[in-house]
Amino acid sequence: MEHLQEKFYLTEHKHSASANTKERVSITMVLKYVLATLPKLEKRYVEDNNATLYRELVEEYNSRVRHMNEIVFVTKSKLLNCSEHLRKGLALLSESLEKLKNLKKLSSLQKFIDECRLPICLSSPKTRASVALLQMNKNESFNENRLWILNQKECPHERFSFMKELAGPVYVKPEKDSQKGKGKSPTKRSKSLAEFEGHAETITEFIDRFASIPEVKETIIHGNDTVGVNEAISIYLDNIFELAKKFPGFANFKPEEYEFICDEIEKHVTRRLYAKVYPKEATKEDKEFALKTQMLEWVTLDNFNVNPLYKIEELFDHAIKVFRQIDNGFTPLDKLEYVQDCSRCICDILYLATGKADAAADDILPLYIYIIIKAAPERIRSNLNFCKTLLNAGKRFNEKGYCLTQLESIIYHIEKIGYR
Repeated sequence: MEHLQEKFYLTEHKHSASANTKERVSITMVLKYVLATLPKLEKRYVEDNNATLYRELVEEYNSRVRHMNEIVFVTKSKLLNCSEHLRKGLALLSESLEKLKNLKKLSSLQKFIDECRLPICLSSPKTRASVALLQMNKNESFNENRLWILNQKECPHERFSFMKELAGPVYVKPEKDSQKGKGKSPTKRSKSLAEFEGHAETITEFIDRFASIPEVKETIIHGNDTVGVNEAISIYLDNIFELAKKFPGFANFKPEEYEFICDEIEKHVTRRLYAKVYPKEATKEDKEFALKTQMLEWVTLDNFNVNPLYKIEELFDHAIKVFRQIDNGFTPLDKLEYVQDCSRCICDILYLATGKADAAADDILPLYIYIIIKAAPERIRSNLNFCKTLLNAGKRFNEKGYCLTQLESIIYHIEKIGYR
């Protein structure tokens, strides 16, 4: 058998060596080779009419097949591993390239923020320079009870700059003495009308001026935007976005890249406003809502009129954790991103339960109420008011704007829930 194997491997090697040519061993030569080899085999192979030879050849063939299968399996495993490593490598490369692109975008963005100039005049009912300023505009279409944001070329201080020499110091209305009930003597302001503290040119100056307006903090604390704070910051951001279109560093940007830049500009402004105007402590409304959720802690899904298939409380743990992260956001866009993620979790739960990709609002609302009650957020009113006040009005009609409206509706429903 070993002699036969030796002959077999020899001819196999010769055959493989000539594989590049069109030559093949003819069947006649193969038969002559077999007939010449058979008489030379050991006696035990021919005693039973070559049955032993056949059996050993079959065993050897099966052994070779098994060995080849093992080689194929190992080869396939290695190829799959290589493919997976290549996929991961390409993903990392793509991620690195995306990060590099974003770094370049952010570098251009920082340059734009440093160089951008938008001269504006910013004032509110509580920060008007003087009563004279109102008198100047009594015949114009300015609402005294609203926040004004004007181009400096159009603002009263510039238009009436000829009064700078005549006006002199501006007198502030005397305050009443709480003890004697007598008016205090008027105090002088050191700035003239043309040097009004509401003027800003750079984005940083705007942030400082805007944050110093008392109505901004009051609106975030109480949630009632009676002076048009959101309208004012939206007007400013829209004008900045228009300037960004003309900035050389963004000249070759695609629409989605320009949208990214606009989002980053908005985040830059609102992130810095967060440090200046977001309440440092929980407000009265925050504490009242937190108390309400604590008193409703006993609520389960059985208390809601929802499909029994949804009543798997373990599925809601992740959504609850996601919603609690809303305090980790420092801009309206970041905070609403967590709200969006929570909404996606609810849609995933509904899909797992019913197999339907589209979720009805009537199904989402009670589940969202349940999640917020269980999340028991400590600063929900401050977060809601911050987003309502500083989110650019243009985003009220996209997914984040819908999430903001939905969140406000849910908070209202929870505040109206009874304890029985």
